[in-house]
Amino acid sequence: MNILFAASHMPSTHGMQAGARVSYGLCEYLSRENNLYLLAFANRDELADIDEKALATFHLWETVPVTNRTRARGVLRSPWLPLAVSARCSTSFRGKMNEWLQAYKFDMVLLDHTAMFQYADLARGYAAVGGIQHDVQRQLWARRAAAQANPFLRLPFLAESSRISYWEREACHSLDLIIVLSEKDKALLASVDPSLTILVVPPPIMHFRDASAIEREAGALIFWGALNRQENVDAARWTAETILPKVRERVPGARLYIAGSYGETLPRNGFGGEGIVVTGFVEDVSALMARMQAALLPLRLGAGIKVKTLECMSAGLPVVTTPVGAEGIGGRAGVHYLIGNNADDLASHVIRVLTDAEEARRLGLAATEFISRNFNFEESMHPLCEYLLTSAFSAPQESAISV
Repeated sequence: MNILFAASHMPSTHGMQAGARVSYGLCEYLSRENNLYLLAFANRDELADIDEKALATFHLWETVPVTNRTRARGVLRSPWLPLAVSARCSTSFRGKMNEWLQAYKFDMVLLDHTAMFQYADLARGYAAVGGIQHDVQRQLWARRAAAQANPFLRLPFLAESSRISYWEREACHSLDLIIVLSEKDKALLASVDPSLTILVVPPPIMHFRDASAIEREAGALIFWGALNRQENVDAARWTAETILPKVRERVPGARLYIAGSYGETLPRNGFGGEGIVVTGFVEDVSALMARMQAALLPLRLGAGIKVKTLECMSAGLPVVTTPVGAEGIGGRAGVHYLIGNNADDLASHVIRVLTDAEEARRLGLAATEFISRNFNFEESMHPLCEYLLTSAFSAPQESAISV
């Protein structure tokens, strides 16, 4: 089967964003039994650090550069689209995708990320069309709006939230299939339109080394996430400015490691205090997590299942997070992770795991076992593969046309 994977970012084994690693996991699995073609937007960092291992997955691949200029051009050319969508509105991408659709006989087109759903109209008539929705955008923008304390600043966020909600609903109708990463997101989409065909494919989780024989660094906490994303910067700032000082009142030696790509972009103010280490991008995340005593992930913004939470659980760390940080995972608070709704609760939970070795060990072990039982990526891909086999026989096809 020939599958076109049209992506808003380059799939990668070591991507700076979790979404790039999730996309690569999907591609690697699909490429085992199919010819996979990649047409992807790529930013400057992705073009500078091409992942040769990931690209070997594809029968053919090509990139379309994305820069601040191309994003601005897309916004100006398509003001009716939500900003997150118009930033990926590209005549170059549209032209290249049209060429490929005419030159190759695809059985399925997969549009990776919500902004790519705008290209569904091109594939109609050539192949079945699926969309991979890493998170539900209307939830993301609604939370951003709610987080604005200034009512005048809140207004544009509310307007964008309304626009993305309408566009997302209409865009989903243009797809034969929607792939989401959690039952929570499936329920959100189905609540708007129960007629949508939605498959849940939980994300592949990074495998970590056995850290049982490694001595953990006393008082070491990790916040893990790409620091060019608003929700991660908000959580890291809240941790550094409010939660960590409360922890250090009881555990003076506590240190917070803020780890993830684009850490160098964090302002010095608020992130250079005592007990704070900003690592930047980490090549060997497994080694870093093996040294930590706990993960502190106090997310208030964002949407979708949080891969960072899953990865920290998989690494055997006791995780202290918020309802937002745990949503979609399906575990039990107090058993598989600890949940706090405010800074005092979160600090109390952190103090608990830093000072009670047995409790920390119990939480870490329960987290690892839960991920092992409930996030088997290979098994979760079976329904998607069955759908693809069915679509190959039912999708309309046009003859290949030379261009």
